[in-house]
Amino acid sequence: MNRSENKIEGISRNSISFLMIIIAISGFIFFITRVISYSDNNQANVPGDSSNFDVIQTYNNVHAFAGSSSKLYSIEAYYVNSKGTMNLNATLLPSPYIDYEFETEIPAPKNIPPMGAPGGSSTGKFYQRTTIHIAQVSMTDKAVEKSKAIYSSSNLTVAMNKQIFNPTGDPENQFEDPPLCSFKDLWQKALSKDTKFTSLATIKYNQGRYSFSIDQTSISLKFDQKCNLLAQ
Repeated sequence: MNRSENKIEGISRNSISFLMIIIAISGFIFFITRVISYSDNNQANVPGDSSNFDVIQTYNNVHAFAGSSSKLYSIEAYYVNSKGTMNLNATLLPSPYIDYEFETEIPAPKNIPPMGAPGGSSTGKFYQRTTIHIAQVSMTDKAVEKSKAIYSSSNLTVAMNKQIFNPTGDPENQFEDPPLCSFKDLWQKALSKDTKFTSLATIKYNQGRYSFSIDQTSISLKFDQKCNLLAQ
């Protein structure tokens, strides 16, 4: 092989290397753009005071973030204090958080599964599930949830994170009316049963009732939609 051929081969190799670098940089920029877009569209600031968060008073804000046409399935709030609020900035493990589940009726998707098959519908109606997770997230990687681990406070913020799932047929659970019972009232009624407990409670709202429990205790109560304590 003469010098001219070596030179041409060297130029070709350099061109290929340069092209590969350009492709890698373009792919990285595309990936970052997608991540930032996902984060911007599916993450929002928490309504109200994150150190004194009231699940009931802020419900309308969360519902609007999920979609005004969505219907509520359930709410699960972990580590509610006796004032009926949550300190979402607390450095617990895991930190306090709330999960909301909504469903939105949508037009029938293409390639509808037949009735009886997974994703099929017996009514001809289809729904899209949306979950809202309110918790601590890492400021250094907003697209990745960091809610259930301890990080330095300087790297944490509290945010609403939205996740949208593929369409499905008939909903698995019943839809719920917007919650009306103050968590403070539920706490007061729980304390009337046993005044020794001043810990943190888990409060859930689904299947037409509220459940109130405190880990590592015997406290496990049910309330109806009018906030009345149900017989055990």
